[in-house]
Amino acid sequence: MFGYPPGGRCAEEEAPEEIHRSGLEMPMRPWWFRQDGERYRCVIPEAAPGEARVRPDDRRYPYDVYALTPERPGPEVFRPGQ
Repeated sequence: MFGYPPGGRCAEEEAPEEIHRSGLEMPMRPWWFRQDGERYRCVIPEAAPGEARVRPDDRRYPYDVYALTPERPGPEVFRPGQ
């Protein structure tokens, strides 16, 4: 998802279970997104192949928006949070 593997390494026959176990939870975890050269904590309320909506969840974020859709959701824009 967004250039990151949705689960750990596993055998091909175990892959569907790994996706259901950890991959479907991936968007619900904390994430960071980059905008204007800064990284901000966010949540991902919607995701589809090639696009995502993010809701900033960082008090440092300078704009008053509920959610936004970055143009290129990939590793250069998103990274998993802690």
